[in-house]
Formats: sequence, C-alpha cells, structure tokens
Amino acid sequence: MDYILLEKLYYKNKNLYETEYLNRFTGVSSIKFGININKNQAFVIITPEIINQIYKITTISNNLNVLFQELPGIALNRYIKRCLVEEIIMTNEIEGVISTKKDISEILERVGKSNKHKRLYGLVNKYQKLDEDEILSITNCQDIKNIYTDLVWEEIYADNPENLPDGMYFRKNGVDIISKFNKVIHRGVMPEEEINIKMSQALYILNDEKINILIRIAVFHYLFGYIHPFYDGNGRTSRFISSYLLSKNLNVLTGYRLSYIIKENIAAYYKSFKIVNESKNLGDVTPFIINFFDIIIKVLDNLYSSLSEKLELIQYYYNISKKLSEGKKDNNKIIFILFQETLFGGEGISIADLITYSKISEYKIRQVISELKKLKLLEEYKIGRKPLYKFDLDKICNLDY
Repeated sequence: MDYILLEKLYYKNKNLYETEYLNRFTGVSSIKFGININKNQAFVIITPEIINQIYKITTISNNLNVLFQELPGIALNRYIKRCLVEEIIMTNEIEGVISTKKDISEILERVGKSNKHKRLYGLVNKYQKLDEDEILSITNCQDIKNIYTDLVWEEIYADNPENLPDGMYFRKNGVDIISKFNKVIHRGVMPEEEINIKMSQALYILNDEKINILIRIAVFHYLFGYIHPFYDGNGRTSRFISSYLLSKNLNVLTGYRLSYIIKENIAAYYKSFKIVNESKNLGDVTPFIINFFDIIIKVLDNLYSSLSEKLELIQYYYNISKKLSEGKKDNNKIIFILFQETLFGGEGISIADLITYSKISEYKIRQVISELKKLKLLEEYKIGRKPLYKFDLDKICNLDY
C-alpha cells in the first residue's frame, strides 16, 4: 500500500502533518462522514488506487458472472454449498469457535426442520439464505439486533449467557478487545446511548446511495468493529453483513468466500483496524478501505481461478462419463452428476440428491453405484447414517481410455 499514513507524517514533520491533514480532509476527492472516530470526523480520500481497485473488483466480478453461465447447474449448486460450508468454518475459526464440515452439513440437511436450537443453526441458516432472494433490512439499530439474534444468539447463550446484549439493542457496559499478549488494543464505544447514536450514523452511511456501494460496505465494516456494539459475536455479525451486501451487489460466491480470505490475511486485516483506530490518523478511513478492497480482489481472483480450472476439467470428465456409461443415457446422467460433485462439491453426494438432480429412480441409481463400486471407482463416506458418494479421480485417470 503506497498510501502514506498521517501517523507517519506526525513523527516526521508536524507542520507537514497538519498541512497534509487539512489538504486531505478539505480536498475535492474527500468524502466526509457524519461520525467521529475518537474525536475526529471520519473521512476517506478517493485515491487513484481506490478507483483502480473498484474497477478491478467490478471487472473480475463481471467475468465471474460470465463464467457462472458456462457451468452446469448442478456443478454450480455443489460449489456454492462447498463454499458455504468453508465460509462458516472460517468465520467461526477467526473467533476461536471450532466447527466441522460434518457439523455444518448435518444442519444444512435439516434446515427448516426441528433443528432451531442446535448449535450453529442460526449461522448456517442465515448464510444459506445468501443464495436466495431474501432481502434483509439493514437500516436501523433494531435491524442489527435482529440479524445478531438470528445469527449467533443461541450460540452465545450456550457458551455464556452473560455475553448476550443487556441494553435496548446492544450492550450496556464497556468491552475491551484484548491482544494475545493480554493487552487492551481497543475499547468499544460507550455509553449505551453513544453506541446507539454511532450505529445509527454508521447505518446512515451504509444506506447513502450518493456514495459508491463498495465504499459504503467497507466503511460500515470498519465502523462496526470500531463501535463493537455487542459483548461477543461482533466479528461474525459484521462479516455476515458484509457477505450479504457483497452477495447482493457482486455475486453470491463473493459473499461465501469473504471470511475464508480474511483468515488467510488475518494479520493485515487486524492491522488495518488498528491503523484507523490510531488517534494520530485523525479519522482517515482510507487505509482500511484499501486493505478491505484488496481482500475482495483476492476473493474474486481465488474464485475465478478455481472455477476456470474446474471448467476445463469438467469437459474432460464429461467425455469419460460417456465412455463409462457405454451409451446408456440414464447411466451417463448419473455418472456425470457424480463427476460434478467430485470436482465442485467434494464431500460426496447422497442417493436422495442424485434422485433430485437426475429425476431417475432410486433403483436405477443404486444399480449404477453398485457397478461403479465393483470397478472400485467410487469413494463412500457417511454423514450420520447417510452414505455419500464421489469418484476416486486417481483411479479414474488410470482407466485405459
């Protein structure tokens, strides 16, 4: 990042520091926000770097949407599920909460059934809906409380009920963010009335259509961390809101990869909060936005690279499925679905899902699976009592075709 921090200028030359701050704050490329960070009004400079980042994000996202159109529908569906599971694991892992693919997959199988009080249900259910047409209201403090309640309330209640919000919307008392060395690195906004005011101001910024939506998402993401409205669950709630907004304004897979890439760049992510929190940077949010946009670009690059590679492979395995099926149409359909699961899903597909996707009888599907197992081409796993199937690609590659 080439952007020079005001803090650095402070230690280098105080006169230059004050002049540069005024130039930035009052310049034509400055956007000022009606909220203070420490005692300074928050602002961002729309630098050439940010303009280029927005262009890059838009371009890669458009290319990714084109790529979606080329993917078989089942492949895309299974890839979305795979990304969903990994995203939930990562957003939990960032907060030190352990969850497994098995935990999440079992909940996904039962969403909408008698599952509401199961651990992780709220998180899984909320993230799954990013792939649906549900529109979330994110305009006032009650909306934030509602999202938090749906997302993490049950989990936090189970871990420690004292960490649930005790104010009208948020917390009544103070909260400190502690480093691994047991040092206070940030204190959330206080008192409760000030939390409500600042969150309302942050929401006004998020919904201000005069500002580019990507900038609004980045600024709100920072402000949520700065305000820290809850005792626990702030990170998961904030990342979910950003994921939701990115899924609606770019594409759903971007929303299902945000925490994954944040986890890979966690040191830079936390540092960008620390930089803007520093009082000598005088409310300049620009460094955080640059870092947040870098993360989004990495999300999109990661997705485009992964899907491009898999799209090249899918044609190869489609030809193999035709040879394996020996001209039998139903066999070919079942086998190709198994290939799509293996390449784009990865955990395996159930008999029930094969019936749903293929519209072929259970008897026929079991017959094909039995034949493939005799050839030792399938791997079988279990979630609970339910077997899942996918190809062993190493053995497929050794076939004499």
